[in-house]
Amino acid sequence: MSAVLGCNFGAVADNKKSRLLAQRIIKEIIDSTQKGGIRIEPIQGKDVVKLLNYDSKLKQKISFFIIPIAIKKHRLIRASMLQDIEKGKPCEVDAINGVVSDYGRKVGVPTPVNDRAVEIIKSIERGERKPSFENLSLFDDLI
Repeated sequence: MSAVLGCNFGAVADNKKSRLLAQRIIKEIIDSTQKGGIRIEPIQGKDVVKLLNYDSKLKQKISFFIIPIAIKKHRLIRASMLQDIEKGKPCEVDAINGVVSDYGRKVGVPTPVNDRAVEIIKSIERGERKPSFENLSLFDDLI
């Protein structure tokens, strides 16, 4: 979402719509890996699956609330994909979100938010649009 919106992680977490989309990206990753039997290792000692996965409305609300807390140390970081885009270089969207989309298809888990993020970032790379919060509207049909 940082690359799609042209901002740091803190700005993604501060906006409710972009945080919801980030949460959905994370959920698609968790669902795909779990269905495929892949274990997500702790990140900086934190079990992100335990913290951010949900299977009920209550757990979903807790996950949504936790995201800004979970990224607190990283609020000012801008995604490496965004940094590449700003330098006019191709970014690693295929190796990150694209892999999630491909693997989701392989194991039968829909990944519409990751799919859309890939489409948008590729259009940014082609110069058809710019990283901007205006891109949030491109996800409206998925929310």
